[in-house]
Amino acid sequence: MRERYDVIGRGAWVVLFCLLAFARAEAVSPLPQGGSFPDLPPVGETWTGQPALPAALPATGYQSRELSLTYAGSALWQGTIAAIGSGNYGYAFPYYGLQVVDLSTPGAPTVVGQLHYPADIEDVELAGDFLYAAASGEGLLIYDVSDPQTPFVTGSVKTSGLSGPSGIAIAGRYAYLCAGKGFYIIDITNPSAPVVVNQIEPDGSAQDVVVSEGYAYIAAGVWLEIWDVSDPLAPLEKGRADCGGDASDVAVSGAYAYVVDVNDSSLYVIDVSNPQFPSQVAVWHSETLSFHQVELAGGYLYLRTFSAIKVLDISVPTEPTPVLHMPTSGFTYYLSLVGNRAYIADWNVGLFRYDISSPDAPVLEATYETPGMGYDMDVAGNYAYEANGKKGLQVLDISDPEHPLPVSSFDTPADARNLAFQGDFVYLSDNTAGLMIVDVADPQAPHLEGSVSFSNVIADVAVAGNYAYVGMDSMLQVVDVSNPQVPSPVGSVHTTGSVCWVAVQGAYVYASCYYSGMDIIDISNPASPTVVATYAVPNYYGAITVSGNYAYLGRGLESLDIIDITDPLAPTLVGAYPMHWLTRRMQVAGDYLYVAASVHGFWVLNVSNPQSPYLAGSYDAYPAWSWGVAVAGDNVYIAADNAFVALWQEPCGGPTGPGPIDLSDAVYLIAYIFRGGPSPEPLRAGDTNCDGEVNLSDAIYVINFIFRQGPAPCGGCF
Repeated sequence: MRERYDVIGRGAWVVLFCLLAFARAEAVSPLPQGGSFPDLPPVGETWTGQPALPAALPATGYQSRELSLTYAGSALWQGTIAAIGSGNYGYAFPYYGLQVVDLSTPGAPTVVGQLHYPADIEDVELAGDFLYAAASGEGLLIYDVSDPQTPFVTGSVKTSGLSGPSGIAIAGRYAYLCAGKGFYIIDITNPSAPVVVNQIEPDGSAQDVVVSEGYAYIAAGVWLEIWDVSDPLAPLEKGRADCGGDASDVAVSGAYAYVVDVNDSSLYVIDVSNPQFPSQVAVWHSETLSFHQVELAGGYLYLRTFSAIKVLDISVPTEPTPVLHMPTSGFTYYLSLVGNRAYIADWNVGLFRYDISSPDAPVLEATYETPGMGYDMDVAGNYAYEANGKKGLQVLDISDPEHPLPVSSFDTPADARNLAFQGDFVYLSDNTAGLMIVDVADPQAPHLEGSVSFSNVIADVAVAGNYAYVGMDSMLQVVDVSNPQVPSPVGSVHTTGSVCWVAVQGAYVYASCYYSGMDIIDISNPASPTVVATYAVPNYYGAITVSGNYAYLGRGLESLDIIDITDPLAPTLVGAYPMHWLTRRMQVAGDYLYVAASVHGFWVLNVSNPQSPYLAGSYDAYPAWSWGVAVAGDNVYIAADNAFVALWQEPCGGPTGPGPIDLSDAVYLIAYIFRGGPSPEPLRAGDTNCDGEVNLSDAIYVINFIFRQGPAPCGGCF
């Protein structure tokens, strides 16, 4: 180790000590790029009838896991939660980041820029070349979109407390941010270095704000609070008005404020001509709609519900008059008005842009459609194949894992949920439409080869040799696919429960059945499959996979069971790991079991000793739910409900290589940064805060972790 220290020299040691001092004063937070899921199952716990789990190791300075899983790239972003636009560009916020969409050709919108930055955007404002976003759990995020092709986060402010930011307004050189019990006034003169200049605590929970003529109108629980912010350094409350029980959004026009209450489906009209004594002058109520947002443009109010946009004429401010009820898909998450255009974020569809020059007859100008939900996947060579729900089969080029690229798709009649890959074909379980066999010999031009329908909805499919094994309601169906153009059912067997997952190995199919357990089915005669054994536990079951002498079965919300199937007629439980969530898909590779665990992210268990499995690595796929998994060499791929995610997989360690993170890693980084010393291998091992770069902030991050118990280096090792 001495050689490494000698490389640095005295100057860099001075830098190190300065960094140590800085780390003592600064708390460094990671960018939200994924990492270990925080709510881990307890360790050291003795489970009745099962071996004890390994004891926990101290976090700081020790290696506690085996595998580092870090974000490499992603595609197929779905789940749009906010949107705004200007000119030819629309800005869509799926959970996984920001997409800049060129809308200049309305019939063919094109994503021209994309930034991976997972955040739950609640509200967004556009001012000049910057987007100002209120991000729940984050605070204020400032995006530089001066170059639409390369958007980036240029500045941020982390808010405190339990309530995440939900509303934002921009006025002059200040941003006004609602964050529950905190209301922040932030100087944004330099967007790269925003500064909180004041923080007040409204009497209610601050949900939204409008700033007009030197006053801030805050929707805060029971109240509309009015604050004089003509001097942002010395805000002063002027008055308040009762607005029901849960004032959630506000708009202001002249002497009137309009406040929606999400709980009682009402719009409150408040006279604010005298800010000291605001008064309620009218209430407009709906018996059927729950309003989540109110926006104002040209003398009209636009009320957003999840299922409709309601437009009200307020030419007589105290008598709002409905002029339009426009139904939407039922997943309308956000509405913004810019000039004579409305931008709607639809969770399922994507981004809509309307011309609202005539408020009673808006005209749809452009639609940017996002992919469907990722349910299942497989990988072969440089391509990944994903069952993408209502958007059918999606094919991605993964030759560069950092930039997975959708290259083709095949739209199926129904809802593509699960798939199996063999040879040149993808076998899709398409829900109500049956089994679809898609030729992908040319991955860029997939086409239907053959199909077969069933009277039942199909859930899963596995393929081996000339046969496909299709799971459905209380039945396993065997299909001869020796001629993919004319697949033919040849045999079936009733199971002990509704089949949801199937795996095939040798002469047996292993079926995971709801509420009944695992059925083992002899398929040596495909025309006459027979249930020969059942591993029965009366609980809700999850995914199943088989490797060698073991079957791995998710037992609902209780555990992952490891079952010895050396004798398929006598399956025996040999080990288990507590997993209090539903397993969606699993794959065994070497000593590891890779588990897509729905809302609880992605887990890797070491199963080298089936009697004592333990957690070897994890990745918090937030905000995505992990549904499918495929492992290929050093990469792991996740099919998620709102993204296709590629991960790097490496032994846990840091800049110096595998092993515990300690001071030598900080020293190594400083030598690399300041003295041209050896680079981390691979270079991304030095990116300890997962911001995509290796620089001084990474050294500070490591020092903060070691000496201040700060956030752990990303990768899920701690």
